[in-house]
Amino acid sequence: MSHSGKKLWLYFIPALLWAILIYILLTLPGDDFKDSGFEAIPHFDKVVHMGLFGAQVFWLALPLAKRYRPNAGILIWITVAVIVFGILMEYVQKYFTTDRSFDWTDMVADGVGAVLSYFCMRYIFRQYQKKHPINSESSFT
Repeated sequence: MSHSGKKLWLYFIPALLWAILIYILLTLPGDDFKDSGFEAIPHFDKVVHMGLFGAQVFWLALPLAKRYRPNAGILIWITVAVIVFGILMEYVQKYFTTDRSFDWTDMVADGVGAVLSYFCMRYIFRQYQKKHPINSESSFT
């Protein structure tokens, strides 16, 4: 394993921290957000869900831009994993919090954010690799 490969896991720390942030935000009491003023904006919570889970795909995929081609299955697997995380978080809200509730439209927003981020990451991979081509022997497609 190359020296840089040994340290690859360090690049996933932002993704881990972001997942913890998502968990905290989605399990905080709902009353904590009542006076924020944002509830006056229609569907603002859906935009937040899209952003949270889209950013999760970004943070998970970014460290892999040097190693995988834009059409790599790894991007699909990351996106599916983030969608599953979003679904699980709705069940956490339903069964493990006292004042948060299950909302299937939040799951849809989580999925939309993850899928939009998937396409953004494909573009980022492509742009990065135009400047830094992948050695065909070391890439995985």
